[in-house]
Amino acid sequence: MGKDNFLYNLAISWFEQGEKKIAAADFEGAILCYDKVIEIQSNYQPAWRQRGYALYELERYKEALISLDKAIELNSKDHIAWRGKGVSLGRLEKFEEALISCGKAIELNPRCNMAWANQGAAFAELNRFEEAINSYNKSIEINADEYRVWHNLGTALRNLERYEEAIISYNKAIEIKSDDHQAWVIKGSVLQCF
Repeated sequence: MGKDNFLYNLAISWFEQGEKKIAAADFEGAILCYDKVIEIQSNYQPAWRQRGYALYELERYKEALISLDKAIELNSKDHIAWRGKGVSLGRLEKFEEALISCGKAIELNPRCNMAWANQGAAFAELNRFEEAINSYNKSIEINADEYRVWHNLGTALRNLERYEEAIISYNKAIEIKSDDHQAWVIKGSVLQCF
């Protein structure tokens, strides 16, 4: 086995350890593992993407963007990296840029329900509620089991004073996650609008 083969296998071993740490929600540990991968194989794109995800989970959004941009530079067709970039941009309140990244993720994988949901969230932050509703509905068409999407759909509908539809959405969110206390409270406030 040559040196290159050895180094590649070592990088993969570190990557797998990083994935285990991600699964255990040890995001700091995961970053250390991905850093080792990158030290050995600087162009190993999945390590850059996963490093970005771990940084996002630690609410280090600017750092996450650096890793996700590198992942996209190495593979511009990685819809997951584009989606992560969109979410990170949203957390940094760069909603127009978030829309571009979410749109690219959707272009690459129209069945990525969370890209649609994240696009909806960016539209909602820009008070573009009709577009938010359309995006949330696309997300729900793909996967109707995401309570947060139903909740956000209800909020967008409420903002447009479409109260009956909002109640249906909050009910669905509560059906999926009965301890969504915020949905219960907002549903109560919407019921008072009738």
